[in-house]
Amino acid sequence: MKIIKKITTAASAIIIATSLTIAPAANAATTLKESFSGGTYTTCVEVATLGNYWTKSCWAKTVGYKGYHYVRAYIGGTSKSAAKAQYDTGRCFSNGDIERKCTTDKVYVGNGDLVSISFPTGYAKYGTKK
Repeated sequence: MKIIKKITTAASAIIIATSLTIAPAANAATTLKESFSGGTYTTCVEVATLGNYWTKSCWAKTVGYKGYHYVRAYIGGTSKSAAKAQYDTGRCFSNGDIERKCTTDKVYVGNGDLVSISFPTGYAKYGTKK
């Protein structure tokens, strides 16, 4: 009985030590670039007889970076400028984790049409300047 108890205790200690070592590293981004993620996706929001209604969403977020920074998500515009974007979160500043998302109005897409070309391009950005 004592041998089983010692093995169980030793195994528990190893699991706890491993968990404590791995868990903080998963959220500890050292640079803004490492902490950033973003992307786009489309969602069918309404089914119709000859097609469907879709929306496009764009998101930007940081996890683990503690310096002052912003994220921005926009749809339309260009990769260099959000000046003509139809949907825009604007720059959202934080000293920690932050996530922002913008979503288009629903758009009808016929059954033979491609959803991807029915929407403008979405962009996710980050930075530190005001």
